[in-house]
Amino acid sequence: MALSAFKTYSAGEILTAADLNSSFSRIHSNGEDLATPATKAHDMNGFELILDADADTSITSDSDDVIDWKIAGTDAIFMGHGDGNTGSYMLIDPTAFSATASTNIGLLRVGNTNIATIPAGTTAIAAGAYFEIPNWTADGTITASANVYIEGAASEGSADYSLWVDAGETRLDGTLTASGGGALTGTWTDLGTVSTMDLDGGSIDGVTIGAAAAPTVTDLGSVATCDINGGSIDGAIVGAASAAAGTFVGLNDQSAQGALTRILTAETELTEMSGATETASSLIPNGALLVGLSTRITTTIAGCTSISIGDADPDRYGSQGTLTANATTSNVDWTVTTVQVFNAAADVVITAVGGATSFSSGAIRITAHYIDTTAATA
Repeated sequence: MALSAFKTYSAGEILTAADLNSSFSRIHSNGEDLATPATKAHDMNGFELILDADADTSITSDSDDVIDWKIAGTDAIFMGHGDGNTGSYMLIDPTAFSATASTNIGLLRVGNTNIATIPAGTTAIAAGAYFEIPNWTADGTITASANVYIEGAASEGSADYSLWVDAGETRLDGTLTASGGGALTGTWTDLGTVSTMDLDGGSIDGVTIGAAAAPTVTDLGSVATCDINGGSIDGAIVGAASAAAGTFVGLNDQSAQGALTRILTAETELTEMSGATETASSLIPNGALLVGLSTRITTTIAGCTSISIGDADPDRYGSQGTLTANATTSNVDWTVTTVQVFNAAADVVITAVGGATSFSSGAIRITAHYIDTTAATA
């Protein structure tokens, strides 16, 4: 508070030595009160404001436009950009100290001792630390810009992390780019919708993905939607410009005890057709449950007016009167109405019907669609 006058003198009153001594004593004992409350700005002119009893903690601005907080005799906090702080605007560079034993320590920590009350209305975001977009003006070249940059992890702990989110959900509204070859570990129950995932030499459940040698993935669990844009499975290109760029040889389902059910296809093309019949030998495998047999003429057939597709039953799998390229048959053309389990490999025979009843040219692709089963291994 302001220092009050010791005594107010009247006109003609004599100033005594005792009064004078008391006034000086009052000023000497309460000198700090002479400057408070301030009635104008106080110019430190670059000199130190010492804060503690042993005079090693202070605030100063002995470099233009930079405020220094000195702690234990060493500059520890800088605010402003200039001499002594050219790499930042706000720098915390702690003085060497010994932390309290068995106590969590953070060089910068935001506490929650006191309540921050959010008033009525809608507050879109309430954050412990809120970073706005930096307002750079790049007269030179900025190679990379970031709101938060972490140089790396320490190396003194039993486990060391550059970033640790101990609990709660982590939300990323923008793009997540992971590089550097580090492992992405842990159990991921839901990755949500991922538009592009490039696993270049990483692993899923111990299976290396994207390495030089193609691995075998036995079980990816239940995948609701998988968008593979231009990648490949078993050598089959998926999601490229042409949907027919790859071929899937089978879809599998396997039990925990090893029982296996597969939906498969067996395919062959009979070319340079000649004679009364052409045979696709052993096209239907032993043990197959045949659920479909289809054909496509790939080169116009000559020498007859129609064909039959079958076995000992010549038109078991149907007939075709259109013999030009791209004509097809399928299950709807069958003359039988039941599927069959084959206990031995079986042929498919194409028979020339009408005309000369003998093929003189042409080609046809035949596809057997079947289910194959394997017993449990345990």
